[in-house]
Amino acid sequence: SKSCSYFNIACLLHSKYDSSASSTYVKNGTEFAIQYGSGSLSGFMSQDTLTWAGIEVKRQVFAEAVDEPGLAFVVAKFDGILGMGFPEIAVEQAVPPFNMMLDQELLAEPVFAFWLNRDPQDPDGGELVLGGIDEAHYTGDITWVPVTRRGYWQHDMDGIEVEGKSLSICKGGCTGIADTGTSLIAGPTADVDALNKAIGATPTVRNQCDSLVKEYIPLMAQYLSEFSPEQVCTSLGMCEADDEDGQVANFGKGNRKLSAMLDAKIVLAQKQLREGLDRIGMDGEQLLSDLKRVKKSAACDMCQRAAGMYKESSKGTEFHELSETALRSMLEESMGGVCAAAPNGQASVDCAQIPSMPNVKLTIGGVEW
Repeated sequence: SKSCSYFNIACLLHSKYDSSASSTYVKNGTEFAIQYGSGSLSGFMSQDTLTWAGIEVKRQVFAEAVDEPGLAFVVAKFDGILGMGFPEIAVEQAVPPFNMMLDQELLAEPVFAFWLNRDPQDPDGGELVLGGIDEAHYTGDITWVPVTRRGYWQHDMDGIEVEGKSLSICKGGCTGIADTGTSLIAGPTADVDALNKAIGATPTVRNQCDSLVKEYIPLMAQYLSEFSPEQVCTSLGMCEADDEDGQVANFGKGNRKLSAMLDAKIVLAQKQLREGLDRIGMDGEQLLSDLKRVKKSAACDMCQRAAGMYKESSKGTEFHELSETALRSMLEESMGGVCAAAPNGQASVDCAQIPSMPNVKLTIGGVEW
């Protein structure tokens, strides 16, 4: 949105919607917030005429994003997100554009189709066809399966197998969702953990936790002798502090979004970390009085547990009697234990290893893919 802050880096780097330049704009103003697999955003709703592939969709309600914390949308190559799910899951009951097209009888058929190019070097990344199917992009017959629940494009699956592995997931059938808009492949924890292990995927949280240890230990060790884990972790940006009215305390605003690192490959710059820790040194007493309660997140919990273990293990020992190396070693041991205990959760694969990875076979509608 053109209404986003001048300090919003994601807005500065992308094209923006300017309602003042539109003669068909209608103010709505309803506030919204969305959490995606990678990143989140918030803002307000508006209405205007949407022109899409040369088709004018009148009275389209949409969201103007004014806040996109973290780096997910900073590094994104796209300027916006257009949902193709069912109205049942639309934020603030906004009717999705495809359904608006159907309601206004703008399409030849109630069908849309995606073709995704597997060649990352090709400038033609893919194709979305509205109202039909491009037969140039497939051979054979299309396998149709019914939507089992309106919301996402949810359907039944017959099974999942990994080539060369004694592993079979989704035995006896299960439910799947076809989603071109997600950055993740998600599923039941036990099944996903088994699948990740079979194909050689590495838990993302564990990797980022280990990176966190190397990045933060030198700075955390300097201040844990004087300040609480809550203060240190909040000023690092790994926790958010609320005042009694539920508003985020001012001292945490500068770099509080490190928790977004679990959604994207984010590590705050060393300069930001030093600024956060310097803020502790300058405003320690004020921080203590401002810190009413800490909003929990995976990164926040990880930081506080490690810092707490560190302080507990240091009881009875004067901090000034320990060398810097000893302090770092103690903190690394504490935080390393937290990393080892971290749940697998998200995982990723080395793209260079994909050609040597085993094939995963999906059976849908009685056909193997």
